[in-house]
Amino acid sequence: MKAALILTHALAVAPLFVGCAADTEEKTNEAEEDLGTSLLVASLNIQEGRDAGGHASLTRQIACLRAVNADIVMLQESALPGDERAVHAGNQNNATAIANALGMRFEGTAETADTPGTGASLRLHYGVAILWKPTLHLNATNAYVPARGLRNGIQWIDVPVGGHTLHLFDGHIHTTSPRYEEANLVKAHAPDPVHTVVMGDLNGHHDQIGTVVMGAGHFRSHFYPQTAAGSAFDAVVTGANVTVTSLRKICAGTTDHPWGLAARFTVQ
Repeated sequence: MKAALILTHALAVAPLFVGCAADTEEKTNEAEEDLGTSLLVASLNIQEGRDAGGHASLTRQIACLRAVNADIVMLQESALPGDERAVHAGNQNNATAIANALGMRFEGTAETADTPGTGASLRLHYGVAILWKPTLHLNATNAYVPARGLRNGIQWIDVPVGGHTLHLFDGHIHTTSPRYEEANLVKAHAPDPVHTVVMGDLNGHHDQIGTVVMGAGHFRSHFYPQTAAGSAFDAVVTGANVTVTSLRKICAGTTDHPWGLAARFTVQ
């Protein structure tokens, strides 16, 4: 992988931020490493199987994720039945089509949006879904923000890595101050913050999530800047005992996001 510039800022009341400069080279053999000591995770907002121009892109997304060969794939905006913008393979929802194509397992999609689709508007019905290689023998769990009808779901899995349990959360996060609803939902289901990771379409809220879930000064945010302000939609937030040994852009041009992310984790 090409050398990446690491931008590190230590703040008195904030965590250690890790932003990475452009590095687009992708390796396809990283998942061949020992699953017992590290974990390769890919995350992609698939926009219901469409690219930035609204064109069908599900087959390109599948091809990209196959090349990454991650142990775990985390999807956001994965279409559910009734989504009128979705690209489906037959009658399958997006996660089913991708899991079948990659030979992976998953246990449903946690709904994050269901718009009414009135008038000229299309109904959008999608969520987050975690897929894993069958050899990992995992189980997924969903939770929802109470009394919220839109963008309210999270999904997580507990993965054994290096003799520890990694709590891995897939999120499509929208709420910010003062309630931080999704972040507090993650916190309520993260019994061991130092061994916790939140990854996905975090919509620039990565540091708020880290502060709520792990505590100020006890997390790191990892991302490639996607905005003029230097923040990012796609990001990874790690607890104090989780190390990101590599972070790469993936699947550029296949969704309405500039890219997804692939991160390799070790756990101490």
